[in-house]
Amino acid sequence: MTEAAWANFVYEKALTCKIARSDLDRRLDEDNLNEGSEIAVKMDTPNVEGLRFRAFVDDSDFQKMSEISQLSWKADGVVWVESEEEIRARFSAVKGRDPRLDIVFVEVNESTVGYSQIAWDNEVDRVKVYAHSVHLLPAWRGRGIREALFHDNEKRLEEISSRHDFADEKYLQVWTYDEPNDWKRIVDTMGYASVWHLLEMTHERLSEVAISSLAEGIEVRPPQEDEYHELWELYRECFLGESWFNQYTWSEEAYRNWIRSSTFRPELIKVAWDGDDPVGIVEMLVNDEEIQRTCRKVAHAWVVCVVERWRHKGIASALLTRGLAQVRDLGIDEVLVDTEVENKHSAMEVYRKVGFEVKRTFTFHRKAICAK
Repeated sequence: MTEAAWANFVYEKALTCKIARSDLDRRLDEDNLNEGSEIAVKMDTPNVEGLRFRAFVDDSDFQKMSEISQLSWKADGVVWVESEEEIRARFSAVKGRDPRLDIVFVEVNESTVGYSQIAWDNEVDRVKVYAHSVHLLPAWRGRGIREALFHDNEKRLEEISSRHDFADEKYLQVWTYDEPNDWKRIVDTMGYASVWHLLEMTHERLSEVAISSLAEGIEVRPPQEDEYHELWELYRECFLGESWFNQYTWSEEAYRNWIRSSTFRPELIKVAWDGDDPVGIVEMLVNDEEIQRTCRKVAHAWVVCVVERWRHKGIASALLTRGLAQVRDLGIDEVLVDTEVENKHSAMEVYRKVGFEVKRTFTFHRKAICAK
């Protein structure tokens, strides 16, 4: 059975789950998954003239997603840009992801004003997490559209999860910025529980960065082309035990997307070497599109990792200070880094030591999916 045919099947089947399922009723088949055809949605919302829901059309929709998500995030207090290239790569990295099935676009009078998306991985795990989000331009909020698509996301993910009999626990997941905002307001009414927390830290005093010393026998240099894959394997080793790790984030397809990306700049990757062995990495990311669209000269400490046997020896501080000084010399005014509050390696203390301060906090929320 094809993925599209299976989607049609599960939408036609009712689950014996004790939740209200009459908010939305969406029907998909192979015919109406083509060329942005209209998706039949029935929901209890005010009558908005010209309102239409449609499927994914082609790659031009990735650019619409990039533009809408930036404005939607901004209205919710989050300064972030995900480029068209990054969105496309995110879909290609996970086998079986189909934007025609995973995204619903909102149009008003033929203008795209929002979209919802769902995501999950194909790993056979005892605990499965199904993520979702809804982006909507501020002018169209407060009319029940975002809430209705939230419920639609939940319904679709519940139906998808019904195939995964191998999982003992299944959860819906969303994340929110912790300050009051429209998305958080909706999530707070949907029965989700807080499970873990993320910090966005910022370094805005780059002129004060002092280079930290290296452990004896360690040298720092950027990678050569024939060493890129070795670094990717080191990323996997460092992050394997983290709560957010999944095989697809660090898959071979994701690796190919990484080295093909317009933001891949090997000269901004600081690698600590013990002879021929890499033992730590800091990858600085400078996204020219983000700088242009946000009018902020910002960079990101995108990846920071040190192998277990070399932790607590000053490797991370030495790499971070060198990376900070390098992007400062490129004209960057601010560097951001994210870390979990619950990080078992006390990453927050390392970042504070080199001058980062907490700027924003985010929460990841989960809700159990009821059994069949």
